[in-house]
Amino acid sequence: MKTILFPNNLTCWQKEFLTAIGSGESAFRGQINPVLVISPRQCFKSSTIALLMIKASLELVGDSVYISLTIQQARSQMQDTERLMSGSGVIKSINYQTLELSFINGSRIFFRSANQKDSLRGLTAENCLCLDECCWMDTDFILTALPLRRVKKALTIYISSPFVAEGMIWDLYNDPNTRLFDWSKYIDLIYTKEELEALKKRYTPFRYLTEILGRWAPSGSGLYFRKIKEAILTEEASKESIWIGVDCSSSENGDLTVVSAFNEKNEQVALFTENQLSPVDRIKWIADRIRFISKSGNIRQITVETNSMGMTYKDLLQRELNTKITGWVTSNKSKRDIIEHLQQLLENEQVKFLNDSGMIRELQSFQCTIHPNGLITYSGKNSTDDRVMASAIALWSIKKSLGNYNIK
Repeated sequence: MKTILFPNNLTCWQKEFLTAIGSGESAFRGQINPVLVISPRQCFKSSTIALLMIKASLELVGDSVYISLTIQQARSQMQDTERLMSGSGVIKSINYQTLELSFINGSRIFFRSANQKDSLRGLTAENCLCLDECCWMDTDFILTALPLRRVKKALTIYISSPFVAEGMIWDLYNDPNTRLFDWSKYIDLIYTKEELEALKKRYTPFRYLTEILGRWAPSGSGLYFRKIKEAILTEEASKESIWIGVDCSSSENGDLTVVSAFNEKNEQVALFTENQLSPVDRIKWIADRIRFISKSGNIRQITVETNSMGMTYKDLLQRELNTKITGWVTSNKSKRDIIEHLQQLLENEQVKFLNDSGMIRELQSFQCTIHPNGLITYSGKNSTDDRVMASAIALWSIKKSLGNYNIK
């Protein structure tokens, strides 16, 4: 009989988890209660799951199924599993096209993605079913995957950084029948105080709470920005280099069209709004405001939001100014990127705004809504958010630092 030894450098939470799961038939089959691991980042959760699935595959002849959010993550997990068994002689074959790893005893591990529901057809999890980063998985997909373990009642493991305090995984977290392993209690062993302070400056409060501290975020809606008072300019800002964000309204007397400009220190140097002009006059109004700003400094980039009528505005504005204009497509993901970046700047006191009542009101009224399906949306609460959006676009373009422009 061949003996396979686990690595001798496992953390205390890895050892606790692997020991608690146990060995053999009783550990991996006939399981009624699910296992939930809630983990901050950098806790070696992927390698822990790889070790557990290897253990199950060598102790019992049967299949296991690992499911991640994306196919890239599934492939990476397969590579990590192969690396852990390098030189052991127990791997029979590895197929990176079908994402299947076979052992010499006949056991197999299939690696799949939540984005490819059809890839689950025909699979059976006899030893172990693992759903990695399950807090971000659609509930309907999880319910589709669970029947894979029904035949042998295979051990089912949900593992993830926490998300918002609602939904299926939150319910599992609070279910007394769940075998819960909450690794957030080891946060002082995972990070030093200095590392936590540094990470707090780099992450938004939401991501710091969930991904770094491993704690659940409150559900529902809430105002999003803090430290607004500290972000008000008290002296004139430099206008040597300027980035401009434009959020265009598509109608008269509707949302605002906003031109917001910042310097390289994330200090707002200009802010213009209007909602009374026709689309044709609006193009000239935007161009005139940009020309006015260009008299004060070198415009590095102009970025125009291109949803709805925005692409037409961009093309006409580009013709009017005879210079390149960068387009910005607002999706849920791209909006989250720029709004979280703005939030991070505010938290770290790295952005300054003009003492404009409309700008301040929008910042104070901006809210984050977390929906039951996990979707996060952002908008003004009983207020417009056009000034915030134009400013967030400009600040994001500073971060990316793309391009130099000559305005005539």
